[in-house]
Amino acid sequence: MGQFCIAADTRHRESESLRREQERQRLLREQTNSFEVVARDWHRNRREVMAKWTELHADRIMRTLENDVFPVLGAVPIVEVSAPMVLDVINAVVSRGSVETAKKINQWVNAIFRYAVTRKLVPHNEAANIRDELPTAARRHNPHLTAAEIPAFIRAVEESDQTGEVVRIAILFTLHTLARTGETRFAKWAEFDFDAALWSIPAERMKMKQPHVVPLSDQVLALLKALRPFTGHYDYLFVTRGFNRPVSENGMLYALYRLGYRGRLTIHGLRGTGSTVLNEAGFRAEVIETALAHKDRNAIRAAYNHADYLEERRAMLQWWSDYLTSTGQGADVVPIRRGSG
Repeated sequence: MGQFCIAADTRHRESESLRREQERQRLLREQTNSFEVVARDWHRNRREVMAKWTELHADRIMRTLENDVFPVLGAVPIVEVSAPMVLDVINAVVSRGSVETAKKINQWVNAIFRYAVTRKLVPHNEAANIRDELPTAARRHNPHLTAAEIPAFIRAVEESDQTGEVVRIAILFTLHTLARTGETRFAKWAEFDFDAALWSIPAERMKMKQPHVVPLSDQVLALLKALRPFTGHYDYLFVTRGFNRPVSENGMLYALYRLGYRGRLTIHGLRGTGSTVLNEAGFRAEVIETALAHKDRNAIRAAYNHADYLEERRAMLQWWSDYLTSTGQGADVVPIRRGSG
């Protein structure tokens, strides 16, 4: 009888030891598979293995996850992350008015869960039905200048002592070239052919993923000549002071705030200003759209137009720069009317 009790006690201890070891292994797996760890694995897989994203896009995704998601969900085992927890994170972003960012986060969290489901880290996708909980953001157009407001704006930029020289030139460069903010920020000296007066932007930096060539007016060439002593030894044209990296996403926008244009103008709105003036001046709509690098749904026609309109765009952008120069100096410029043919 005593031997039987000893054997039973031994089996109990072994069973308890096994249970504790299994629990320890479970906790270790959960710690290893925290939401942040799995999210970073997903991000690395899409960026390096699947080659899904550009470096810029990959950095933007990770920065958003680090700012808005990891502080709340990062340390939680992904198997314990619930739909209400995800919704709380997304609602916090919505509450600050960033509905589009909230939608992006929802997409990325969904993708992270699908990645985890495929690898049997979670039984199902907890974020699958959250999309229906998101509000619809009202479409807002970027505030832009009227033709009558251009002279005062140019004088404010050129005469201000509140904006550094590099950012000042970046704003004027963007206005003259009608480039998107990101195209200006990440512009590199190596992309410029000064003999041909052309700026060639590679496809991976363009919104529509097609290479884009921008003819450079005399005024833009003068701006670049003035900029070279400041940043000519860096890769990028417009850099953070002392660092070989582009100015921040809000660098030019905050400069507009300091000039008194908060709520009245965005950097992207400069494109709207140019588009309005050029359309009113009578330039062909398709040439203007090509200059703005808007997508042509017909790929063959788009490739043809890109080359065919180059000299028309060169003439148009030179007219635009002359217009800006004249209005900035107080001249009364009468837009030329061009035929539509």
